Amino acid sequence: MNKPLWLLLLLVGCGSEQKTSEGPPEFRVPVVVEAVAREALVDQLELIATLNAREKVIVMSEIDGMVREIGFAEGTHVTESQMLFRLDDSKIKADLVEAEANLKLAQLKYERGRKLLRDQTINQQDFDQLEAEFKASQARLDRAQEDLLDTEIKAPFAGNVGARLVSPGQFVTRGTAMTEIVDADSLLLECHVPERYLTVLQIGAPVSFHTVSFPERLFNASVTFVSPIIDPVNRTVMVKAGVANRDGALKPGMLGNVNLELARYPNALTIGEAALTFSRQGTAVMVVDEQDQVTSRSVEVGLRIRGRAQILNGLAEGDVVVVEGHQKLYPGAKITRVE
Repeated sequence: MNKPLWLLLLLVGCGSEQKTSEGPPEFRVPVVVEAVAREALVDQLELIATLNAREKVIVMSEIDGMVREIGFAEGTHVTESQMLFRLDDSKIKADLVEAEANLKLAQLKYERGRKLLRDQTINQQDFDQLEAEFKASQARLDRAQEDLLDTEIKAPFAGNVGARLVSPGQFVTRGTAMTEIVDADSLLLECHVPERYLTVLQIGAPVSFHTVSFPERLFNASVTFVSPIIDPVNRTVMVKAGVANRDGALKPGMLGNVNLELARYPNALTIGEAALTFSRQGTAVMVVDEQDQVTSRSVEVGLRIRGRAQILNGLAEGDVVVVEGHQKLYPGAKITRVE
């Protein structure tokens, strides 16, 4: 064998011995980790609520009469005291003229009777009759004047007017519903809260909510009323929260998904909820040390909100825990951190 070939075989043999002496590579479990941090958490109760107008009224006629004029367009905004309907007033004006004449006559008789009574020309009973007729005439005049005013039906407050329920030329009677007005600038969010939360319900407490029509928009309100009565059937208490509806986006009758604030924790110790593991021994997490080795540690959990878990005991700020991949881990296992 020539010398170059002999040297080549020797080098190959030495390389094989060195490779077999290294042994198998160390196995590490790929996981996603997260550091324990502090953040603000708000404990909220989720409820379904209904939006109602703070002020709502059905406009009715106070007298009998025929509709002569309608002073609004359906669905528009009206101002306070704006004329909505005008009824025919011809008969009432005639009654008013008659009532004024009867009052003048009754007043003359009353004044004459008072002189006659002083002169003892008539007795007290006759004078009392004249006085009663005078007062009755005054009352009939007052009523005729009120009826004339009632021929013009006005908005009791500013708001949005609904559909008209009568038409021009239609005869209406006292108490006929003619339209509806709601004050949509100021709404009330009404919901029923389980009685166990009664102690945390306070006037002025903040409330946030979404609606089906605006799922991405967060609206704010504040508690204005907590009923003193608990419903005996479902054990809930009615709560109302005032909502400023300045842009008119919200409508009475809408449903709202409400978040009622129960407590606020401005400096809570938190981890991702996915880091928690559960067993008969309780709740635990896999903690990673500086050598990327894991140990199981029991923890006490408080709030669990939107994927975050509040840690009351067992961890410190800055501890590193496994949030993905801990299913394949065991105490003492080595990990590889992945993004």
